Amino acid sequence: PEQKDVEAAVEHALRETGGALQREWGAMSLYHRDDLPFRVKDQMPGSYSGLGAALGWKDIWTSTERREE
Repeated sequence: PEQKDVEAAVEHALRETGGALQREWGAMSLYHRDDLPFRVKDQMPGSYSGLGAALGWKDIWTSTERREE
């Protein structure tokens, strides 16, 4: 998953200085949780690619088009 190595490094650095990384559910989404096709509590994709796939995006990097179902 994207940025997991960076996230882990940041979390480790914060922990070493007495801090903590706080993850927010909306950090990967500009959608309201009620508009998502999955339950945020236990079905939230773990990466931006996973979110794009769950939302039916054709290409998460260059396109706003949705895949044909």
